[in-house]
Amino acid sequence: EIGGGVGVEGGIASRVPLLEGDSVATAGGGGASSSSSPYADIVPSPQILPANAEGLIKSHLAAVDQHLTAPSSPSQTVSDAATKLISSLQEGIKDAASDVRSGLTPEGASGYSNALSLLRSVINCNASLGIRPSSSPDDASVAAGVMGACDFFARQFASHAREAVRDAELSGLHPTSAANNRLASNTARDACAFASISEGRDVVEGPGGIWPKLYYCLRCGDLVAAQSVLQLFGNASGGDDADRVDPSVFNLVSQLAQLQQGQDNIFGDSTNGNARPAQRLANSLLSPTQAVIAARRSVADLYERTKTRARSSGGGGAAGDPRLAHRSACLAMLSGAESISEASALESSGIVRTVEDYLYGSLWHAIHLAEGAPSVVGGAGAIGGGGGGLRRASEAVARLGVLVDRWGPSHFEREDGADGGGAS
Repeated sequence: EIGGGVGVEGGIASRVPLLEGDSVATAGGGGASSSSSPYADIVPSPQILPANAEGLIKSHLAAVDQHLTAPSSPSQTVSDAATKLISSLQEGIKDAASDVRSGLTPEGASGYSNALSLLRSVINCNASLGIRPSSSPDDASVAAGVMGACDFFARQFASHAREAVRDAELSGLHPTSAANNRLASNTARDACAFASISEGRDVVEGPGGIWPKLYYCLRCGDLVAAQSVLQLFGNASGGDDADRVDPSVFNLVSQLAQLQQGQDNIFGDSTNGNARPAQRLANSLLSPTQAVIAARRSVADLYERTKTRARSSGGGGAAGDPRLAHRSACLAMLSGAESISEASALESSGIVRTVEDYLYGSLWHAIHLAEGAPSVVGGAGAIGGGGGGLRRASEAVARLGVLVDRWGPSHFEREDGADGGGAS
């Protein structure tokens, strides 16, 4: 075990409290006491680190803990101090990886640096929601942690898509069409180009090609980019049914884009990846308005109708039609009706290709279970024991932790390695 009671199987963290919705006491050692914050239990994954890295990890996490648990400091101040420390640690990791005497491989250093980036996203989202780190997290802080995890996976994928598009361009390929250049959002352009690389240009530029484009915007967590794609490529009336985007989808994406304004993605990191100091947000995805809830229900009805048509049409349904698969995935995500990681309609579609995809899809759905909960941000005393919605979100995360622990890393690995969408 590494870093205070976190089990590791084959280099994979098998117990990460962030993904369990509960509190695990941190074992003594390395300066981290049993009263330190739960973030001290996060360990690098999935790369195997050398045995002599244990002391390095413990000392780093103990130092971060000192900032997170500093008394009488506003959550924003705590966040700024802790994230600056994490950035410094990541620079130190790069230096250690370049020194052969450290025993830290580049792969191991990348895994550790990713773990620290995940920790930073969680801290930033907690600060943006006005939630202080605690050794006994309640449902609200667990939900804020889920937002932070989604922020990390979204940023990771957006970076992966951007690099894939640039590599394709340097190789003489042209994944970006002339129409994509009219998109106002850089993320939207990258998402559309990545869709062409991943799904094939004939799919993306044919009937129903808007759905892969929209899906990859959602995979980046960027609803402003999604709105840009809908405005350019969406057809709200008439035309081929595969190209038609129901007005309820336009309505919901528009409201979510408005909620995101000023942020890189929808998950409430007011620092935009440490580009600016943390600020307290007035609203978040965890406390949707009644208008958003109503729009989600309309899209959920549309999703159910789409599944029914797919079952009755034959031909393999979503598994046999990538456009239908991406349409179903978009509707499931936007409505929160079902996790794309477990939806039977998408089981053989290839939508969820990596462990990052699986976790992102599952955590995205957990956030939507907070519907109807008391406001997590905004208003005095809004943060407390959570509510029915936040409890459901916390329970979903606990279930996810159990499943990941039970299945192990081999469940998510593909022998051919040709997943086309892996971010790690």
